[in-house]
This record gives sequence, structure tokens and C-alpha cells, in this order.
Amino acid sequence: MFNAEQCEGLPAQYTAKAEPPALLPIAHIERADRFFAATGAVIRHGGTRAYYAEGADYVQMPPFETFRDAESYAATLAHEVTHYAGFQIMPISVSTEPDAVASGSTEAA
Repeated sequence: MFNAEQCEGLPAQYTAKAEPPALLPIAHIERADRFFAATGAVIRHGGTRAYYAEGADYVQMPPFETFRDAESYAATLAHEVTHYAGFQIMPISVSTEPDAVASGSTEAA
């Protein structure tokens, strides 16, 4: 088995670069958009990854149009917003050291 790029003299059909798929417009879920706006989370769009940036305190999402449907976007955003919410509820790292847990300390080890 060979990679087409390793072979010389192949017809163009074997060496042509594929076009990126066209992004089809999809409709937002308005109720979900209102819910996420009400969380107070800063939501940024761009790049290819979804994550919550704890230090900078924002949720990063790929562009809406890159998701296969609005439900996939909302599910991914919901997951990332739970990290934001968890950090808002419990912003202090709780130590797992046995002595700290026994004394109720919230100091990081």
C-alpha cells in the first residue's frame, strides 16, 4: 500500500486535494441561547476546540457553523458551562491530603 503523494506520474484524480466541506447554515436553538446567556459565562468562539479556561474564566467554543447541528453545539456548550459553573460554586481547591480533610482545611497542599 502506498500514499499517493509517494508515487510519481499518477493521474490528477489521485493527487487532487480535497475541498473542505461546505458549512451549511443551521438554526440556533433560541431557548438554549437564552439559557447560556443567563449563566453569565463569557463565551468566545474560534479555533477547533471547546474548553473552559479556568485562569482566564471563559468558555471557548469552535464556531457554531462547524457543528453538525444545533443540538451538538448546545450539548458541547452545556458541558463546558458546567466547568464554569463548578468553578463559580467551588473556586477554592480542596486538599485531598488526609490531615487536611480531617481538619476541614481548604488550603491546597
